Parts: sequence; C-alpha cells; structure tokens
Amino acid sequence: MHIGINRKGLCCIISYEGDTNELTPGPFPEVLKALQSGDQKIILDFKKLGFLNPNGVKALKESADIIKSGEARLGISEPNPHVRQIIKLNGISDDIPIYYNEKEAMRWISMLDYTPSMIKNVTVDSLLILQKDLPIARELRKSMKEQPSHFQARLMPCRDFESAHEVLMEERIDCILVDCGFSLLKITDFIERVSSDRRLPDIPFLVVTTDEQLMGAYRIVRNGAHEIIRFPFKDIEVMVRLQNLICHVKDHRPYQVPKNIFRTGPLAD
Repeated sequence: MHIGINRKGLCCIISYEGDTNELTPGPFPEVLKALQSGDQKIILDFKKLGFLNPNGVKALKESADIIKSGEARLGISEPNPHVRQIIKLNGISDDIPIYYNEKEAMRWISMLDYTPSMIKNVTVDSLLILQKDLPIARELRKSMKEQPSHFQARLMPCRDFESAHEVLMEERIDCILVDCGFSLLKITDFIERVSSDRRLPDIPFLVVTTDEQLMGAYRIVRNGAHEIIRFPFKDIEVMVRLQNLICHVKDHRPYQVPKNIFRTGPLAD
C-alpha cells in the first residue's frame, strides 16, 4: 500500500493507494504522527484505496477513538462505493464523516474556525424553520441563550410546508432553514413556490443536514437552495452563515455556490 502525506492550508491530507492488507494492529500510524506533529484537521483520502479489510476497519475505529478524545477533526474523502459501504456497515461514519471530495472535506473541516470577530453588524430578526427530524429550533434557542449579545432572533418553527407558506404570507422572514429530512421533491417544490411568488421578497434558504444526509443536501442546493450547514452546528458558525446569506440577498448580489463541491461519478448517484 502506498501512502502519501500532503499539507494544504491547515489540513493534513493522508492519501492511501492499494489495500489495507499490510496494516499492523492499532490506529493508522500516519494519523498518530500527524497528531504528534500538531495537526488538528486530518483528511484520509481514500480515492485510490481499493479495499478495506478487517484490519483497516479496526484501524479506522481506533483512529476515531483517539480523535474523539481531543480537539482534532478527522474526515474521509471520496471512498469508492465498496469502501464506502464497508465504512457505513461498520458504523464508522457515525464518528468519521465521509466527504464528497478533498475540496469539500477541507471546506467542512475549516468551518471549525468561526470566531466572534467574523460576526457582522447585520440584524437577524425572524427565522422560519421547517423541521422534521432535527431539533433545529431547540439548538438555535440554545445558541441565543449562550450568545445573547450576538444572536437574537424570533424563531418560527413549522412541521409542514403549507403552514410554512402561511407564515411567509403573514410575517417578514429573513431566512428559511430547511431540515434535509424532508423529501427532496417536497423541498424543491417549496423552494420553487416561494421563489416564484411575486408577493414575497427574495428569501435565502439554508439547508440543515447531518453527515449521513450530505448527498441529499447537495441535490437540494442544485435545485435552488443557497447553502448547507451541518447539524449540530456551532452558535458562532450559524450566526455568521445566516448573516452572510442575508447580506447577499439584501445587496442583490448573485449568491455563488462554492466551486467544485459537485462532481459526476458513482458518489453523485
């Protein structure tokens, strides 16, 4: 098995080519070395990894256990369908998120860097929340309680799209947060309905997703939503992201989806 180590920005990217038959028991040695070198954002590039045997599965689990005990973040980038299935069947994706490609892994992991200094002088008054499975409103209230000087907004949670549309017709809404747990078709139809209704102002859509729902969230962005935020989110992160979206809409600037977060191939299906 060939192993390469490359550093891009604050990320340490460890690429594997071949299979994991030669692994010795224990966590990935390269992950341990990266941690000992002070790396906090580590990406395992599995694009050229052909097979993950039991030793590899065990190494991933033990690597995840070490990462969870500290402040570092570990992610897996672009595994082939077979490796991806093994990772999911063994429950590893619960601890190590799987990303679409290297650039997307770097983008998500870099979101650890949100700080209060990034908060703008933009008021977020009212948020419409379409929630199905995720306790989005509860987490937002928690964020507002923890950061009262930075984040105060009126929350309007809804469980269905008809109720949400009624709220939109009666209230001024700054942003709509949508739970990715709803079906892709229903979310897409709602986005089209809101966007085409001339009685409503331009309202940004922020898709709230878990790592397991990430592929579906990408498709929602393709179909009209503005951005994705991973749940559970950090209080500072969600505030900065909401303000950025609202600024783009108010200034009538075209919102640019980050380049290269989509790709064709087996992972896009």
